[in-house]
Amino acid sequence: MAGMTNPGETNGGSACRSRLRFDSRVAWQGIDGRVVLLELRGGKAIGLNPTASHIWPMLEDFDEDAIARSLVDAFEVDFETARSDVHRFVDSCLRSSYLVPADKQERP
Repeated sequence: MAGMTNPGETNGGSACRSRLRFDSRVAWQGIDGRVVLLELRGGKAIGLNPTASHIWPMLEDFDEDAIARSLVDAFEVDFETARSDVHRFVDSCLRSSYLVPADKQERP
């Protein structure tokens, strides 16, 4: 996306987290503009809301500030609110192990 900052780069914004990747035990698919996550071990499906569905596909390629700027454009929300939403979503995904640091070894 034009004007986006890749992970590990800064663009005058807040400090970036380390690069993230989707956990290999979670599959996902976009369906009619919404993202559905599937926990491969337990078979649990999770449907993401429109905001999270916008954020999810960007997580491996863009930093939180870049994703927040994209939310500002897509949802006409102010930047601070968007950045807070992205940060909370990323934290939740890390706690649930749907996202992991890119340099983390795969679990069996």
